[in-house]
Parts: sequence; C-alpha cells; structure tokens
Amino acid sequence: MSDLLQKGIQSLESDGELLVLGEFCTLYKTGFWKYFEGLELQHRLTIRVGLDLDKIESNFDDLITVYRTLDNFLDIDFVFYDIQDTSNANLIILKGAFVVQYALDTQPRFKMCTYIFDESLVGDIYEKFSFNGAEKKPLMSTVSSLGLEELGYRTAFYATTKFFFYLTIGFEFLLPHEVFDHISETVSPEQAFAIQRLCVTWEEILNASEITFIMPTTSLLRYVESGYIYLTDIEYRLTAEERKAHIKSIFEGLEKNPNLTIGVLLPTVSDGMYTGKDLSFYSNYKTGFLKKNKRNIHNDADSFYVISSNRLHSILLNAFQNMKNQPSYRQYDLEALKKKYETYKPLIERTLSLSK
Repeated sequence: MSDLLQKGIQSLESDGELLVLGEFCTLYKTGFWKYFEGLELQHRLTIRVGLDLDKIESNFDDLITVYRTLDNFLDIDFVFYDIQDTSNANLIILKGAFVVQYALDTQPRFKMCTYIFDESLVGDIYEKFSFNGAEKKPLMSTVSSLGLEELGYRTAFYATTKFFFYLTIGFEFLLPHEVFDHISETVSPEQAFAIQRLCVTWEEILNASEITFIMPTTSLLRYVESGYIYLTDIEYRLTAEERKAHIKSIFEGLEKNPNLTIGVLLPTVSDGMYTGKDLSFYSNYKTGFLKKNKRNIHNDADSFYVISSNRLHSILLNAFQNMKNQPSYRQYDLEALKKKYETYKPLIERTLSLSK
C-alpha cells in the first residue's frame, strides 16, 4: 500500500484528492500515515478523512496524534469529517487513479487489501463515496487566506474581547507601530490599507482584551534568530532593530493591560503536542483556526485550517489551555518577564547582532 500511495501521488499531473473512508486515529495506529513520509508534492493534495470526536476528546494521546500529523505534513491539506459519515466503508480512493478496499483486525492492522484500477469503475466509486453532498459538512477544512478585506472572517474573529493564542511562527502581536508601516511599504496599496486597519484593530483589542499567549521556547528562540512572522497573509522578517523595539513594545503592552498573560513551554524529551513548531492555534473562545508556517510549505497547499465544528474547537481549546498544567509550562507577569529578559539580554543582543 505504501508503494501504491507513493507512486500514485507522485505521478499526479495536477491537484489530487484522496478519500480515506476510515477513522484518522485508528489508521494512525496501523502506521498508515507513515506512508506519506518523504513525498515531494509538486501539486496540492487534499486528504478527506473521518475523525472520531468521542475518541480524541476522551484520549489525549489520540488528540496529540492528530496535531502532530498535521504539523508534520504541511504540504497536505487535511479535511476532517465526522466518522459517522465514513464508518464501515473501508475504502481509500485516489481520484482518477485507484480504489483500495481494506479490512482491519482488532490490533488494529491491515488484514487484507484489494485494489481496483479500472478507470470507469474508479470514477463510479468516487462519485458514490465522495464528500460532495451538501449534507456532508466538514468538521475542519482548509483555506488559502482568512481574508484581509473588511467584514471578512478575520474581522469577525477579532470582534470580541477574549482570546487564546498558541504561537509557533514568531510573535506577531504587540508589534511596534513602525513595523506595520514598514510592512505596508512592501505590499500593494490594497494590502497596505488592510494592514493599517489591522494595526488599529489590534492596538485597540490588545489594550482592552483578555488574552493568553503560549509559545514553545524553541519557537521563541527561532523568532529571535530570524525575525520571521506570518502576519495575516503576509510574510515579513523584522530587522534586528525592529526585534529590539518589539521586546520593548511587549513590555509596554503588558504594562497597559494586566489581562495579557504570557507563558512558554520548555523543551521536553517526550515527543508530544508541545514539540510542534509549524502549526499555531488561534481561538476567540467561540471559534478558531490553525495556521501553518508558510515558509515550510513547499507546494500550493493552503495555509489555514478553519474549524467549523463547535465541538472540535472546544476539544482543541481545552487541550491547548491544559498546557498550563504541564511541568514544562512557565508563566510570567511583567516584572518576572523583565527579570528573565535581563538574565538573557547578553545572549539576545549577541544573537540579534549576528542577523544584521
């Protein structure tokens, strides 16, 4: 099956679609998702697969499995559907190429597979089992952009006063005002106007909202070294001087708003959710999205996962919030953060000097 998937996907001459009628975590335990390692995707690949919400809610390891897989395969766009829409079909369909029928034993592991390559039959099976019906709405899907335009998704997302952000791709909040000005100078006039509007919106929100920021220390150090942020739909690298100003701006933001909470996750030897470095989570406690690290996407894959299921959003939010209970979590108020900064200031200054 590994050989079939690798060759079938690598030979795609246009965007591909793989229907996996089975449950994501169950298939993970068979080693199925390892079959996608090493793929060099020239085109987009969308994988539509079932997800058991009961399973990931009751078993934290299964939830970590989902997050880690998404984080590992940034070049693939996963679209999740409730397992009730895909249960018992046990089919894997690469549109226009092949159909695999499989059986699992209780371990679980693949017990039997049969293959269909007849073009007409593959097309008929795809049409019967595809997720094109209006009644089959995804739990989570991908988009290339969340929209900078007025009254778009992003505007609605920030129209509240409580947020939770797990950030792995730099720290794009509490930026100095001049950074927004510099970004505006590098983009189109339409984008520049949207960036300035976003600047005003964020400055007002950050001065008044209750916000929790959590960052893995590995991601924080990567930001100090590179200055890379993925702000809305725009990639930007802060200069060394802009990064210094950003640190000052963060302190000023914390001083203005005591409802801003900043925490970090120290590196651990365990391979779990907290080692993810390329997938961030944003929530306003009503809805949320995941953002990929665009510089580590090598094809035309989308950059965002929009969570349309309230239950899936709640499960993810609870999981990320529970990071505060991990032994590796450290939270800092303004004074503690200043003290920590003074301790590491020589290292930070030398690191920044290398990037000039």
